[in-house]
Amino acid sequence: MSGWDIDVNGVDGALRNTAEAAAALKDELADYVADIQHAGTSAGTLAYAGTPEKGGNGGAGGSATGIIAGALGYFAQHTEEELLFVAARAGQSINGAHQAISEYIKGDLTMAARAQHDALRAPDIKALIARARKGGRP
Repeated sequence: MSGWDIDVNGVDGALRNTAEAAAALKDELADYVADIQHAGTSAGTLAYAGTPEKGGNGGAGGSATGIIAGALGYFAQHTEEELLFVAARAGQSINGAHQAISEYIKGDLTMAARAQHDALRAPDIKALIARARKGGRP
């Protein structure tokens, strides 16, 4: 590890830019969920001849779910882990890089290497999902 030669100001700037992009990703994920929900409610339902139901928001009580809404729900459910992984990995990488550069500045290359190693571990998505479903922060 003694071969490290880091441009601290460059890393700091890159971390700031990456943190801003990650914050924007959080907003994009929220929009994604809202857009899927809106698309599902707007997609309509199937109604057979002679039935009074109409598709979409005009349905009886508005509670009928069509095949498009079902497919969108299935898609969203099965991509949840992948999207959370991207967000968690970004956060973990940013925090790990920040810790590593902090230790580097202090001259503790062993701790810098440990922080770098820890940042490379895959996030525990199952635990993040469980925490988010309980109302905690993912």
